[in-house]
Amino acid sequence: MDFITSNLSSLKKYLNRLLQMATMLEQTTSLLPAATLKPVHELKKQLKIDFIREDAEVLIAQSLEGGMKTLAKDGIAKVVAGDTTVEELLQVHDLQLRYERSCTHCHRTIAAKYRFCPHCGRSKKQTCPQCQTPLEAEWNHCPNCRTAILAAS
Repeated sequence: MDFITSNLSSLKKYLNRLLQMATMLEQTTSLLPAATLKPVHELKKQLKIDFIREDAEVLIAQSLEGGMKTLAKDGIAKVVAGDTTVEELLQVHDLQLRYERSCTHCHRTIAAKYRFCPHCGRSKKQTCPQCQTPLEAEWNHCPNCRTAILAAS
């Protein structure tokens, strides 16, 4: 789920960059003779560029904000609805925790393997000084290289 959110956020940035470039090109080409612009305007109409401009950003925003749930949120809803048990949810959620974390700064879901949040860019958590493996706060040793971890001061 986190990679989908991250990919949609990246797609939104890319779209904004492309739209900035398209706006600049439109401003620049408006200085050309009308006869030269005719095929450009026809292609723009054929490709429905104005519609894409309006709709693409809305689609991405809807996908980021309302259309997706984390596995945990979906599981809780299923427990409340009686479709599963708390025990089953905890088994699945434990599996999810191995792969997903919440950023301590912006609180968005990110992959456990990432050292930095792809949304806010902040360091996700403490890392091992020897091998840079992300660490949990309660760990005393790195699970990757066995380096002893000093308590954060």
